[in-house]
Amino acid sequence: MGLIGGIIAFLGFMPYITTMVKGASRPSRASWAIWSVMGLVILGTYYASGARNNLPGTIALAIGPIVTFLFTIKYGEGGDNQFDKTCLIGAGVSVALWKGLNSPVLGLCGALITDFIGVLPTWRNFLKKGDQEQPEAWVIWSVANVFNMFTIEKFTIQDALYPTYYLVGTGISTFLVLHGHWRKKTNNATKEA
Repeated sequence: MGLIGGIIAFLGFMPYITTMVKGASRPSRASWAIWSVMGLVILGTYYASGARNNLPGTIALAIGPIVTFLFTIKYGEGGDNQFDKTCLIGAGVSVALWKGLNSPVLGLCGALITDFIGVLPTWRNFLKKGDQEQPEAWVIWSVANVFNMFTIEKFTIQDALYPTYYLVGTGISTFLVLHGHWRKKTNNATKEA
């Protein structure tokens, strides 16, 4: 299941990058910058904590954000406003605290907190202009994370925390994007009536 989830997760980046290049979405540079670093950190802490069942998904979610971030440099937005800067600083503080803990499980927890800080600029964009984000990638990532949940053999923190966090996070993101599209269609239908 972990390999299937990893492949599906990686495939989710293709429509995401395609819509970005076509100008249909303008992702948050701050989020993808944080996720690029945190993908590698989470991969390292997840592996160091002894968790192995979801490594394909973890690898996909380490490589994909790096590639996406490189595209956001040209096609993304933000990263220079006060909210994004605060999130970037918060992520940096969280990484510094994690490095001082010297515990892979606590490091994984700290990395996920930092990753959550990274989603805030994206969720803010979804709430402001959710209809500009294309839902296909978020739906694919949500499906991948359902598969990744089946990789949990023992419900220990190191095995369950990462896939559960991503399932919940992508689920919320998918909901916000779909809600933005629904809101736009409802507003357009009201204006036409």
